[in-house]
Amino acid sequence: MVQTMETVAVVVILAALAYILYMWNRRKDQIHCPNCGERIDLYADECPHCGYQKGEVLKERLEGEFEEESEETGGDTGEDAGGDTEGGDGEFVCDECGDSFDSDQGLNIHKGMKH
Repeated sequence: MVQTMETVAVVVILAALAYILYMWNRRKDQIHCPNCGERIDLYADECPHCGYQKGEVLKERLEGEFEEESEETGGDTGEDAGGDTEGGDGEFVCDECGDSFDSDQGLNIHKGMKH
């Protein structure tokens, strides 16, 4: 009888752990809805709580960024859209904060981390 109770207890504990791990793993694929704040599936096109359309807003943002980028560069001039300037001695200078770097890759990493 005692052996049976121990076995049942172990099975219940393992089932509880499996459920906790399942819920934790499932939560990683969720984000907060920008409109209502409820947790939704990362890959959902629409929030089931408020009807927020993720795809339309992304399209608008991408179109807005494309328009801003083309305004900054004045069209396609063949130059880098970031406005990075190469100082003397092969230094690359960030136009936003003025930090200088030895290579273009260093400047790009800086801009990705800071700006």
